[in-house]
Order: sequence, then C-alpha cells, then structure tokens
Amino acid sequence: MFLFACGAPPAERAPAPDARPAAKAPGEGQLSATAWLTRASLDLRGVRPSSAELAAVAADPDAAEALILSFVDDARFARRAAWSWNDRLHTALNFKSTTLRGYQELNDAQKEAAGYAPLALVEWIVAEDQPVTALVTSATLPLNDDLAAAFGLSAPGQGADWVMSAHEDARPPAGLLTSTSLWLVVDGDATNHNRRRANAVSSMFLCLDFLDREAAFDFDLSVEELAAMEEAVRTQPACLTCHAGLDPLAALFGGFAERSDQAELSRLARYSPWRAQWSVGWRAPAYFGRPVGDLTQLGATIAADPRFGRCAARTLAEGLVGAPLADDELAPYHEALLDGGMSLLAVARAVVTSERYRRDDERALPIDALSGSLAHALGLSPEGEVFTQLVWSLEHRRLGGGGDDHTAPDDVDEPGVGHALRDAWLARSVATLALTQDAARAPEERILWIAGAPYTTDEVAARQVLVRWRERLLSERLSQSDPGVEQLLALWTAAGGAADPEAAWTACLELLLRHPLGRLY
Repeated sequence: MFLFACGAPPAERAPAPDARPAAKAPGEGQLSATAWLTRASLDLRGVRPSSAELAAVAADPDAAEALILSFVDDARFARRAAWSWNDRLHTALNFKSTTLRGYQELNDAQKEAAGYAPLALVEWIVAEDQPVTALVTSATLPLNDDLAAAFGLSAPGQGADWVMSAHEDARPPAGLLTSTSLWLVVDGDATNHNRRRANAVSSMFLCLDFLDREAAFDFDLSVEELAAMEEAVRTQPACLTCHAGLDPLAALFGGFAERSDQAELSRLARYSPWRAQWSVGWRAPAYFGRPVGDLTQLGATIAADPRFGRCAARTLAEGLVGAPLADDELAPYHEALLDGGMSLLAVARAVVTSERYRRDDERALPIDALSGSLAHALGLSPEGEVFTQLVWSLEHRRLGGGGDDHTAPDDVDEPGVGHALRDAWLARSVATLALTQDAARAPEERILWIAGAPYTTDEVAARQVLVRWRERLLSERLSQSDPGVEQLLALWTAAGGAADPEAAWTACLELLLRHPLGRLY
C-alpha cells in the first residue's frame, strides 16, 4: 500500500473436475465477452469480476468494453502493473534467494521490502499516472519502515506503507538508476568494472541486451592479449563490438558497492562519491557515444531515447498479453504510450481492448493474481499466512513453477506435479477457514452461503450454493441443472451430504479450489 506523500480433509477423494474451456466467439478464435471480462479483471484488478458485472455482460456483451476500460482506472491496477515489471527487473524474491552474508541479517519483511522497492516505484507511477520516464528521472524513491531498517535509513514512520522519499546520501537523483535494491541485485566486482550493471541498464530500460548482439568477427587473441584483457577490450575489434558502448556506460556506476560476503548490508547500501569519481577516471562516461556527466544526466538521456518508451510499452504489454510480442504487434501499444503523454494507463487501455489481447489462448494466472483473486473470492484477507506464503515463500513458489528472481528467475506455466501439489495444499489450507468465517458473518454479509443457514442440507439450496461458488471461483454463470453443478452435487452426496454437511461442503469447495479453470484464464 502506498501513502502518496510525494512532497511528503474431505470424507472421500474428490473426483476429477470437469475442465471445459472458456467459450469462444463463434468462428473467430476469440474469447467470449464474459471470458474477456474475466481475463481483464484478473489482469488489471487481480480479482474476478463481480456477479453484477458478469450479469451485465451476459445480458449485453457490448457492455464488456466499457467495464474493462474502467478496470484500468481501478486502484488495484498499480500493484498488478508493478508485478508485471518484476519479469524484467527480477528483484522481488532476490533478497530471499541469494545467500550473501548481509542478506541473512534481514528478517522476511525486510527482505520482501528490499526486493519490492523497485517495483514500488512502478506502482507509484501507475497509481499517480506519472509519465513512465519517472522510472529513470524521479528525484525520490519509495521507502517504508522495513526497507529503512534493512538499509540503515531514517524510517518514514508509516510501517509497511510506501512513502516517496529523497536520498539520504550524495547519490544523484535518477529513479531506479540510483536504486540500492537494484544495484545490490545486479552487483559488480573489481574485475568487472560494473559492466554487468551497464548491461542491466540497457536490458531493463531499452530491452537491448549486449549479450544478444550478433557480430561477425574472429575472436582470436594472443596469450599476451588474454593476459592483458583490459587492454584488449579497448583495442581489439572483436572486443570493441560491444565494449565501445558498454564500458563508458559502466563508468557511471562506480559509486555503488561491489559484491561482498563479508561486509554488513548497511555498508553495502551506501553510495560513495569517491568511488564514483574513481570509476569516471577509469573510463570517460558516455551513453552510446554521447557524453554524460552523472546518473541524473544519464536518466534524462535514457528518458529521451525512443528505445526507452518502446521498451516500457513492451514490458507492460507483454505482461498483460502473457507472451512475447513481435515488433509489429507492439507498435500500436507504443503509439498509445506516446499519444498518451508516456502514461502506462494509455498502454493498458490499448492492450486490453485489442484483438491480440482477446485471442483465445490459454494462460496461467500469475502467482500474485492467483493469490489475490482467491482471497477475494473466498472473503479472506490477502495478507493471511497462506496467501502470503503463496506469493513470498520460495518453497511454495518453486513448487508451483514460480521463479525465484535468482537461479530460476522466470515462472514455468506448463502444469506439472508441483502445481497439483501446491493446489492441493492451498485448497486444504483455506477451504475450512473460508467456510467457517463466512458462516460467522451476518446473513446479509455472506458471500459463499446463500441467505439462511450455512452448511445447508436441502438439495435445492445446495444447488444454489454450488452455482454461486462456480461463479465466484471460476467466473461461470450456470443453471442449477448444468452438468458441472450435477457433478458437484454428486460429490456433496458422496462426501456426507445431509448426514455430514460440514465434510460434504468442505469437499466441494476443495474440489473447486483445485479446478484447472481457476488457474487458467
């Protein structure tokens, strides 16, 4: 959450669920209006559409687009966009994944804050509809009490809430280019001369990785030249292909600490103007041939580079589409960014209303959206232990194919045994809790039970409840005689029915929580 102070066990094993695909628009290979609405709601708000929204689109499919566009302005989109950026930055889980001594001094909340801090800037940019150039030009960066404790800074006094704050040391203001978290994740050493950091700048902000460059040359260095590698990268054509652009950019990052498994984290978090000056003396700083004096000038130069806007549009668009985009596919989204004053909201509107986004391709829910949508559908707190583990626990993420932002940075969407085990754990962990908490609510406030007594034993009422559950958990609007409802009713009877309603209802909810349509959208 942000404070925007910029100035400031069932009775029986459940049968396999039905796995009907979402309906297509006839003959077009596109999602139906309801499936489109569901996908956009999960992508933009991190929750499933409400019953009223589903009903409105069922009555009038043309109403879907206006609803979807309203989702872009929902406050929850900022956090969803921030998590999309982690697919490029890979910082969120890194402080939990790496084993350097300094990181082990932190508690879980501090590690999570250190990892999320770069994403919190994206969250602020989207929430405040700031131009995306603030990524590399902002004079302030997000800070909360956990991050302050981790890095030895003055706490803003707002707990876990993020506040935009100025640097406490002498680093030049330049958005993420001066982020302690980012340059601890992308570290350097005395022999690398910050080349890894320079390549990260090009990769993260321009979508151009030096390691992907194609060049035709014979890399044939003598033994003497290999022994004097630094001279070789300055003089040999084979090396200059990359190093002529890489090294002058790297010269700007000497003020950030080198990798160390001995130094305390508070020391590694400090910026050193002396080291920065020494690094500039090693190589005159420049941005692809254009001289720049410091990180602030670098940020302004990057922000003015057309490649930066194209990369920003690509990052958000691919996060929403869930797949890489060819240059011609990206073009309308980049154009929307430029026409919208560099607003990421403009990109989101262009993406979610495009034919490419509505294509009927099966996708796996990102872990943060899976966690948040389930918590919302069940009426539970997304800050509860189970949902927090789902997002932040390395063991649970890896079990479900999630990346760790370190040794295995990217998520694995192909379903496997690990996904099934994670879903079984998740279902058993929250089903009973959700049912009992909802039963304790006043009848008019219940979201899982229909009006009247919970754990109903009446078959007519049971069908109504099952229809409601499929709508809340799978975004399906079904009749009480639908085969999917009949299957659940058969399970309800087999698992105890009227004789043991608590076991019967728990079995049904666990089954739906493990349904493949709850993970695919």
